[in-house]
Amino acid sequence: MSDSNRTNLTIIIVLCAVVVIVGGYFTINHFFDKKVEEDSIEETDEKRDTSVDKEEKYDSYKIGDYVTLKNNSTWNVIAKSDSEESKVLLLMEDQLDDLIDYREASDYVRNTFASDFAQSLGIGADEVSARLLSIDDIQTITGIANLAPGVTIEDSNRTFLYRSTTVTEEVEGDTPILVCEKTSNDPAKICMGTGTNTWPVRPVIEISKKYVK
Repeated sequence: MSDSNRTNLTIIIVLCAVVVIVGGYFTINHFFDKKVEEDSIEETDEKRDTSVDKEEKYDSYKIGDYVTLKNNSTWNVIAKSDSEESKVLLLMEDQLDDLIDYREASDYVRNTFASDFAQSLGIGADEVSARLLSIDDIQTITGIANLAPGVTIEDSNRTFLYRSTTVTEEVEGDTPILVCEKTSNDPAKICMGTGTNTWPVRPVIEISKKYVK
């Protein structure tokens, strides 16, 4: 074999070796890249599954449930709250100690009462949302639509609602609308607050379930 042929053969062998080495590199590199990608996808899926499993669950409440908060105040649930919901809407079981002018009641409950109540729980005022009872609340509690003064609510059997009279946030002209408790002469009903400006108040609060005993 001539020197020229030997040289050409050597070049061909070297080129073949280079092709094999380069091809092998890319094949192996592709395999490992794919493996890393698959592992990453599996890890992401596992994290997603774990986060779903660790999604926090809360106690469920239904309308009428009686609850005691950590400051020993007692309340009734006035809106259904599922295990996915972190807060619950409550109506105070008893009236506040003092009668309040209905024209000042809303501001008093939203600010003064909310602040004092949060302090009694040892939490920030922004963690308590307080207000007066509304007609919408009463319709949700009783299941009775189109409530107006004079409409009886006793048939709903939501005795916690009308166990005592309370002013609502609604007014007709200059007269507040109340939930009136049952008397010996009248059933529990929606009524007008006439004859005085000061009335009993049962606040409504929305608060985290972690403050329920």
